[in-house]
Amino acid sequence: MAGDNEVDDYELVIEQGKPLTRTFTFTVTATGALRTGLTAAEARIKPTAESATVLLDLDSYLTVDGTAATAVLSVSKAIIDALTFTKPARWDMFCTFAGVREKMFKGPARLVPNVTD
Repeated sequence: MAGDNEVDDYELVIEQGKPLTRTFTFTVTATGALRTGLTAAEARIKPTAESATVLLDLDSYLTVDGTAATAVLSVSKAIIDALTFTKPARWDMFCTFAGVREKMFKGPARLVPNVTD
């Protein structure tokens, strides 16, 4: 998904009533090769990009695999169902590659209520 030194726009759609799972793979833009040196990932959902308020800190729900150059986001249904924001929020993800912290993703975070027929 995200390449070196570029920030991808990515809409994070969060559906209540089910867990949220996404796998992000980091590659070198020019070659498509996996990025090396991935050691950490962090992400937050906030009401606006500038807000100091955090609606959901995603750090503890991220698992990094440096060999596969992936960060897996896995949030339980219980945590998702407890979210209450109604307006589209903003989210971003930072990753650390070989000791350098880089913003990899940014974009809207949209909560889709659990609707039954």
